Amino acid sequence: MNWTIWGPVFGSLVVAVIGLLGVLFQAKKNHQASLEQIDTLKEQANAATIQANAALEAARASTKTAEATAQAAINDTFTKAYAAASENWARYTDAIEKRLQEQGEEIVENAKRIDKAERLAEADRQARDVAEKKFRIAEAWMRRTIRWIKENLPGADYPPIPPELDIEL
Repeated sequence: MNWTIWGPVFGSLVVAVIGLLGVLFQAKKNHQASLEQIDTLKEQANAATIQANAALEAARASTKTAEATAQAAINDTFTKAYAAASENWARYTDAIEKRLQEQGEEIVENAKRIDKAERLAEADRQARDVAEKKFRIAEAWMRRTIRWIKENLPGADYPPIPPELDIEL
C-alpha cells in the first residue's frame, strides 16, 4: 500500500469520520439538551397552568364573594327600607291612635255638655210650663176679680191694663 496516495485519503476519511462523529455527538448532545429544555418548558407550562387554574379559582371565589356581598348589601338595603317603613307606619298609627283618643275624650266632653244642655233645657221647659201655668191662673184670677169689681162695685174706676199686658180680658 502506498501511503502517499492512500494516506491523505485515509486522513481525509478519518477527519471526515471524526467530523461526522463530532457532528453526531454534537447533534446527540444538542438533542439531549433540547429534550431537557422541552422537559423544563413542560414543567414551566404545567406550573403556569397550575397558577392559571389557581387564579381562575381565586377569581371564581372572588366572584362568589362579590355576589354574596352584593346580595347582603341588597338585603340590608331592603331591611333598612322595611324598618324605615315600619317606623313610619308605627309613627303614623301612633299619631292616629293619639288623635282617636283625643277625639274620644272630646266626644265624652261633648256628650257631657250636651247632657248638661239638655238638663238645662228641660229645666227651662219645666220653668216655662210652671210660669205659663201661673200666668194662666193669674189671668183667670184677674178676669174673675175684674168681673167681681164690675158686679159689686158698679161705676168704680180701676187703673187701665198696662200695654205690655195687652191681653183680651
